Amino acid sequence: MMRGGAVRRLGTMVRKKVCKRIAQSFPLNGVRIWALRCAGYHVGEQVYIGEGFFVLDELEKTASALSIGDRAAIAPRVLVVLNSYPNNSRLRDELGDVCGDVTIGADAWIGACAVLLPNVTVGDQAVVATSAVVREDVAPRTVVGGIPAHFIKSLDPVPEKLLKRRTN
Repeated sequence: MMRGGAVRRLGTMVRKKVCKRIAQSFPLNGVRIWALRCAGYHVGEQVYIGEGFFVLDELEKTASALSIGDRAAIAPRVLVVLNSYPNNSRLRDELGDVCGDVTIGADAWIGACAVLLPNVTVGDQAVVATSAVVREDVAPRTVVGGIPAHFIKSLDPVPEKLLKRRTN
């Protein structure tokens, strides 16, 4: 027979699982946002989450967190990995679990099919290109892409004195 604490934990796990499933596939963005918040993730205001958004984490653990800043735009089929491990493999004893937070800054844009690995921060107004695999922090106002993701360009204008040097 299950005790009160075990029943509550099971209820929390079921709620998180159901909310994550709704967030992944429901056709209305507002419902996807609500479901992510219900699952325990921080989601800012005026955020867009594309269909197929999936957060890979442990249902019974809350050691890792996902935070999405205001006005962030996340395209379809983006994967955020908070926890990963080789399940029942003997490698688990050798390699252990990989766990960490993922933070997506305000006004960031994450392209379709991108993957964000644990312990990554995508800075404010940064852009992650389609199908990029992000394993390191992305500085604010930069564009990254590729596997693994690498710097492509800055969104900040080049100072005028540097432009003059380049043309002389």
